[in-house]
Amino acid sequence: LVDFKLSNNNIFELPAGPVGALIGFESREEEYTDGRDPRIDGTFPYTVPVGPKAGLTFPLISDVVNSSATPASSGSRTTSSMFAELQIPLFETVDAQLAFRYEDSDDYGDASVGKFAIGWQPIDQVKLRYSVSETFRAPALILINEGFLGRSSAVNDHLLEFAAGEDQDNYSMQRVTEGNPGLKPELGENESIGLVI
Repeated sequence: LVDFKLSNNNIFELPAGPVGALIGFESREEEYTDGRDPRIDGTFPYTVPVGPKAGLTFPLISDVVNSSATPASSGSRTTSSMFAELQIPLFETVDAQLAFRYEDSDDYGDASVGKFAIGWQPIDQVKLRYSVSETFRAPALILINEGFLGRSSAVNDHLLEFAAGEDQDNYSMQRVTEGNPGLKPELGENESIGLVI
């Protein structure tokens, strides 16, 4: 992480007082590595030799009994961002805040968010504050980069056994997932009113 910030609590004067400002730039790099045992990550695959599942192999099963196959995965991202904030005195007892942030990442793209807040302080001990802001959350690196992943589960379904009238209540299912490089940030909006004493 590398960041740089400049702030000044008096960039110019308004009748109610000085306007403060902050600007900044940031660059950060993130990475993860998920390494698994060679008998689980497909380095030493197991292939079912006979029976109805003959030929079944990695990535649907591993070489370890009761352990699902999990390929090794890794990923990284570099994100650059810039942000700015203003503190603005509107009247003697009323001030406002404006903020903006822009991020650009080499995997999920870019996002811009802003914030506006206003506060009223009729006496020194009491302040009423209202704010509205936008937020975003970047997708986790593993959600973008994870490889083909199969998970098996077995179920004893006694209702199925009752309906069929015979012992057919055991069956298994397989769920398959994979990372999605097309994921975008989750965006949100917040609004709040608060009383500070």
